[in-house]
Amino acid sequence: MKKLLLCAFVALPVLAPKSNAAPTRKVVIAKSNSKTKVNWRASFPAALAEAKRTGRPIFVDFFTTWCGPCKYLDAVTYKDPRFVAESKNWIMVKVDAEKNKANVQLAQKYKVEGYPSMVFLKPGGKESSRVVGGYPPEMLVPEMKKAAIKAAGATRI
Repeated sequence: MKKLLLCAFVALPVLAPKSNAAPTRKVVIAKSNSKTKVNWRASFPAALAEAKRTGRPIFVDFFTTWCGPCKYLDAVTYKDPRFVAESKNWIMVKVDAEKNKANVQLAQKYKVEGYPSMVFLKPGGKESSRVVGGYPPEMLVPEMKKAAIKAAGATRI
């Protein structure tokens, strides 16, 4: 009996009908629009001017190209729908802290010592608070909400 079962298992792949049809896969392509991604401003001076004009606070991501947690933010946190939704309340700007002299000076002005550093600014450019590190969205979004209240001048949540 054991030999019969063994023969059946060995012969099964040989005797089974083969299909020439390729396996089908459903491909879904997500469209990128303003509701699904962050509107990063091109430069800090432009972000500051817009914040002064609109009265919205500024979210500054000081990053470097070699920083692992910075890459995590780009790959995970900044694509999360909760983060994208909260970013609509902010003027968002990314600053490569080592790219050029102006960026290095900006990082020095805000006393950035580690990467990534997310510095929350009042509309006039004064720091209200900051967080440092590769925060997941469920931790960073509440920090942003607290910082927005603080930037607006409120003392209680």
